[in-house]
Amino acid sequence: MSGFINIGRANQPVSEQHNFSSALLRGLGSGDGLYMPYAIQPLADYAALLEQPFIDRSVQLLKHLIGNDVLSGQLEQIVEQAFDFPVPVKQLDQRTSVLELFHGPSLSFKDFGARFLAGCLQHCGQDRSVTVVTATSGDTGGAVARAFFGKPDTQVVVVYPQNGVTEQQARHFVGLGGNVISLAVDGSFDDCQRMVKQAFAEQDTFRTKLISANSINVARLLAQVCYYFELAAGLPLSVPLTVAIPSGNFGNATAAMIACALGLPLHRVLAVTNENDTVPRFLLNGDWQPHAVVRTITNAIDIAAPNNFRRIRYLQQQHAHLQPVFQAISIDQKTTRKAMRELAAEGYLVDPHTALAWAGVQQTLGDGEQAAVVATADPVKFSDEVEQITGIAVERDSTREQKGVLDRQQPIAPVYQNLSRILSQL
Repeated sequence: MSGFINIGRANQPVSEQHNFSSALLRGLGSGDGLYMPYAIQPLADYAALLEQPFIDRSVQLLKHLIGNDVLSGQLEQIVEQAFDFPVPVKQLDQRTSVLELFHGPSLSFKDFGARFLAGCLQHCGQDRSVTVVTATSGDTGGAVARAFFGKPDTQVVVVYPQNGVTEQQARHFVGLGGNVISLAVDGSFDDCQRMVKQAFAEQDTFRTKLISANSINVARLLAQVCYYFELAAGLPLSVPLTVAIPSGNFGNATAAMIACALGLPLHRVLAVTNENDTVPRFLLNGDWQPHAVVRTITNAIDIAAPNNFRRIRYLQQQHAHLQPVFQAISIDQKTTRKAMRELAAEGYLVDPHTALAWAGVQQTLGDGEQAAVVATADPVKFSDEVEQITGIAVERDSTREQKGVLDRQQPIAPVYQNLSRILSQL
């Protein structure tokens, strides 16, 4: 069996199989399932790939992952257009580096997956208009809105928790206009995610075809695998490497685990959560018990029921050596604020999520290890929080302002509880 299969709620494959393009267009599998490559074959020589430039390496990685698909021949063009911004690895101290993933149009790591997904859809040969639907806890909405803004025959609907994103995050999608509609929900991200899943269950009743742009869409995940190889290319792998990732829906951590399945020798993939600690508690006691969502300063990961954790479990079942690689830890807001101040004192301003990941790896870093912190958002997107906590004003670089997006007045999105009713009118 090959191709992409549907991972059901019990982390087991369903007898549903598709090629990459089909899985991308379907987004969500039957029975609330998630698509994954059925069998990830390790690379013949990952070390040789690390010697290549980022774009060339990414094309080869993605060809390896998607296999024989209609999009395989278009990958070079798609990747060149999607990954047209830098991916720097910076040294914080002798043992800790940071992978800066926020140099794209929406100033967050979500630009990699969103722009890759948009490029793939452009080459899929759709014969009718599509509606890209995404739930966001902050950064996905901006990345998806910017990636699909102005695309012909494409409508974008962004659903987000009212008062659950920062003003700077909201300015990237709320009131953008054109083909982008933003809807606020009186609830949490988990409520938004449930609404989106329900809409996909009812999509046969809509005139337009729905496309998922959340990390439930496997195209988003595969794009994110590429920057873990870029990280490894910039560090000495003779020293065990632990990657610390701020984790809410666990898509980024899943991408790191896929990189490990391909043969990248990460010592540990450390998923760092906030007080929404369902996964760390599960790893301790084996009991899956999501609590009510707690609102925190790391709002983008205020998620109690992460979808992608079942993908991680599936990878561990398929690749026994990955069992000890994945770990998770919870860091509270007090510790996150302290980490922001400590990093600022060293001359490096970070957003709360990056500080949370840094604090998590500092608590767990063993002798002889090196650490890499995944910086998921530019601190300017959390300027109010950064300035309040550190006492340091966030300088706004006009080249990162992306045509004044962060300076425009934040509009207010209408509040809805019935996404399907909106979609039925499109």
